[in-house]
Amino acid sequence: MAALAGWLLQTRVGVTLAASYLADLLRSRERLVVFGVTRVRRLVSRVRADLDELTDEDRAQIQQAVQVVGRIRQVVSLGLPRVRQPLPDLRRTRSPDMSKGPFNLT
Repeated sequence: MAALAGWLLQTRVGVTLAASYLADLLRSRERLVVFGVTRVRRLVSRVRADLDELTDEDRAQIQQAVQVVGRIRQVVSLGLPRVRQPLPDLRRTRSPDMSKGPFNLT
């Protein structure tokens, strides 16, 4: 399969097909992202509208619950992905002066 893909990418038709396929994937992904953002915006506006109809006591309870959840999230991991520290680059660097050889070992 990889050999066929490699051969196709060496031809004009193969590159055109690959580009078309990738363009379709990107358009689909963009549509999904826009749909998700639109849905979240609608939900936020509904919540804001419903909050206006609550009593002061209900609003205070919601605010207290939000603060509790915020404090818990600072302590407990919810399984959300974390950004790892980048690994150090241990590769040898190329020497700008090729008379010293292909790699700078100093």
